[in-house]
Amino acid sequence: MDATLVSAWRGLVQQFSLVFTQRTAAVWGQIVLGWVLHRGPATVTGMIRTLGGLAVRHWTVYHKFFYRASWSLEALSARLLMAVIGPLIEWAGVRDERTGRLVVDLHIDDTTAGRYGRNVAHADWFKDASCNGPAYQGTVIHWAHNWVVGAVTLVRLAVVGIREQIINPKEKQAYEDFLTKIIVHDPDPFDSVGAVPLSSIPQLLDISIWSILRGNDVTPANLPSDEDDSSLLVIGEEKVAAEFEKIFGEPPPTHASIEGSDFDFVYDAEKKRYLIPVTGSLSIYSPRVTNIKKTGGAIELTVDYLANNDFEFDEFGRPSAPPVAAKTMLITLYAQTDPDYPYRVGAIRQTLGEDYVAGGPRLG
Repeated sequence: MDATLVSAWRGLVQQFSLVFTQRTAAVWGQIVLGWVLHRGPATVTGMIRTLGGLAVRHWTVYHKFFYRASWSLEALSARLLMAVIGPLIEWAGVRDERTGRLVVDLHIDDTTAGRYGRNVAHADWFKDASCNGPAYQGTVIHWAHNWVVGAVTLVRLAVVGIREQIINPKEKQAYEDFLTKIIVHDPDPFDSVGAVPLSSIPQLLDISIWSILRGNDVTPANLPSDEDDSSLLVIGEEKVAAEFEKIFGEPPPTHASIEGSDFDFVYDAEKKRYLIPVTGSLSIYSPRVTNIKKTGGAIELTVDYLANNDFEFDEFGRPSAPPVAAKTMLITLYAQTDPDYPYRVGAIRQTLGEDYVAGGPRLG
């Protein structure tokens, strides 16, 4: 069996184990292993037989797990939503172009599954909705489980036209050129610009200012200097706000000073301007686009963050090996008609890599 699949399965079982006590979690791990390996009706007895010597507890322990063990079906379902369904929707769901939020189709129905014996856990008398019409001569009530089944539509090829494609080199280069100024100082992830907390807005203002400074028509010679300190360049608040809106699709909710590791951009609220030290850009990361997925109007890019101090070169100054990504993020762009700003940034999100842990605190 594939080692990656086994590792992923163990991690998933551990995620669910958080809702159980230590002893019950061990039984849970054995039951679900028997469940996935067993062929035929998913009965507890069948699972135990499939496990063979791996079923180290008495057979009654596995039966009692379902009706006497201390655990909550509600907590387990919540963990399923956070550890499995949530990340799947995050990975394959469709995003609303206006809000940047995920939109999925959720279908819910209930169905009964007939059971035999008075001591079946969670069984009761339920109406069988599938048995109707003259042939049944009335409502059918039978002893059964009543399962509520939910289905989430993740990929809708015919409707939204999701296209995963071989990356076009020119298209890839265009995205990387645009993203260079976006990830240069590693802004915090966000699901939509409108949801960015005020404490993180300076990071987006920083992107806007560096975008201005990197413009083809902008040099220290054609930016005004501060009247009291000629080593500081001046960029007006209106210019920064306009650049912010071109990059992120909406004006900044506030203006503030920007603290960097080596220099600061000071915001002068009285004169509505930013004071910029005459210095070069100390880039932290460069982008490498590894996948492009177009969903409706959204362009979702898988982007490797390459640390600029990790590049290795041979004696002729050529890269000796492809650099290893420091991390990988998902960046959502939306196309614009402005040729100078062909895209706007909708979201920067974490991928489901090794360091990503779905869900929140322990339940129960």
